[in-house]
Amino acid sequence: RVHQLSDGKEQRAVDAHAGAARAVALSREADLFATAGDDGRARLFKLSDGKRQADWALSGQPLRAVAVDPNGEYVAAAGDDGVVYVVTVATGAVRAMSGHAGAVLSLRFTPKDGRLMSGGEDGTVRFWYVVGALDSEVRGADDSGHVGGVTDIQFVRVWDVAPPGVEPTERFVTVGVDGKLRI
Repeated sequence: RVHQLSDGKEQRAVDAHAGAARAVALSREADLFATAGDDGRARLFKLSDGKRQADWALSGQPLRAVAVDPNGEYVAAAGDDGVVYVVTVATGAVRAMSGHAGAVLSLRFTPKDGRLMSGGEDGTVRFWYVVGALDSEVRGADDSGHVGGVTDIQFVRVWDVAPPGVEPTERFVTVGVDGKLRI
């Protein structure tokens, strides 16, 4: 459902999935939104009218997370099968990347360098390279991660550590089923 922020009134309801819709992500310009659902599909819609722009059957299992890259070139989705799927919007080409032990619960594209982060039920965060060789970097596998699933990933700009005239540092924050927030 799309609501007006000022008064909370519903502007439109969109039939996004057969069964539950588990995740939604807006494009940077907020003109498109992507969804992921229990039907194993990721879909892309136009925000202004709710019309479906694309539909990708990615998994035989529920998808629980979705993300749109900052340039709108890629949509990523992941879920219970533990595979991270990255779709090139223009062509529909799908890249499947495995690595988590268990379901993938959260996704976020990095703001600047074209990588994708995934948070898994295994308590780890992976940085995936969306193009080029299939590769990832793992954080939290050495008991420094969450005990249980990583349920969300966000980026923050740390202003207080940047000297005047220097670009602020970007950090990521995760939260998990262990009740912890990690920076």
